Amino acid sequence: MASRGFSCMDAVPSSLLIGGLIDTSGSMFALITASSAISVVSSLAYSVSLIDRLTDFLSSLSFMVSSLLLIVCWNLLFYQHGRGRQSTAFWSRKK
Repeated sequence: MASRGFSCMDAVPSSLLIGGLIDTSGSMFALITASSAISVVSSLAYSVSLIDRLTDFLSSLSFMVSSLLLIVCWNLLFYQHGRGRQSTAFWSRKK
């Protein structure tokens, strides 16, 4: 009689083969709980990463807006025109 050899079904526990997937009192419950915990932690880490990216984006956006406002205000205060680059700032205007 020839030996049967090793089958891939030998590595599968019999509890999985006989309705063990529905049984929540055993190792499957622990596996589901662990995978749920890993999923929650990973989604929290992803949301923290998104919040960090959003904070960086808003910080750079506020810097760009403040720089633009500074340039606009500077140009309004010290607007120069013509070839002589004559200043028309409000304190140097002649009435």
